[in-house]
Amino acid sequence: MLFLPQAVTEGGSAGDPGRHAYLWALSHLATRGFDRSVTPTLKVRPGRRRRQSGLDRITSRGRQALAQAEAAARSLGHEIITDQHLLLGLLGVEDGLAARILTNLGVTADAARRAVLAETPEGSLPVDGPMPIDPTLKRHMFETARGKAADLGHNFVGTEHLLLALVEESQTIRDILASVGMDPADVRPALIELLHGQRKDK
Repeated sequence: MLFLPQAVTEGGSAGDPGRHAYLWALSHLATRGFDRSVTPTLKVRPGRRRRQSGLDRITSRGRQALAQAEAAARSLGHEIITDQHLLLGLLGVEDGLAARILTNLGVTADAARRAVLAETPEGSLPVDGPMPIDPTLKRHMFETARGKAADLGHNFVGTEHLLLALVEESQTIRDILASVGMDPADVRPALIELLHGQRKDK
């Protein structure tokens, strides 16, 4: 079972300064604000290649969504952070592109929360200590998010890329979105429309 900081730093050595930078960033997510556009870039020694994860270039809003996902899991009494909690986390970052896309397509945070509870009933026991993250979420969705960012010519992973990855990788998320009246296939076109609108405004 991986915990959130380990999911980001897996593969780093104990003395790696990049590893400590990631641990610092994630341990201060909820209390120190999100004043940096991306997490620190890892320094790789010559001759060494670090195994890349989908969180290498996550934006401040992306990190905030992860913190919101953990908060959602705790509030629902669930014992592990899953794709469902990440969906709620994305909706919780209201100024992120993912939340704007979902809102434009008619999805509200309350409706999504009810749909999540219909899929996974609320737990009864509080979770103490570090919240574990579903290994599948780390292995597949975060890496897919990085690929989605690259497809769009982006060198960062934002909430919009996490949303694209959720829709592609998770049947559960597609079912949840469909249950609240949204066609999951509309996510990418809605994102492209928003991005085009941003370019026109510049």
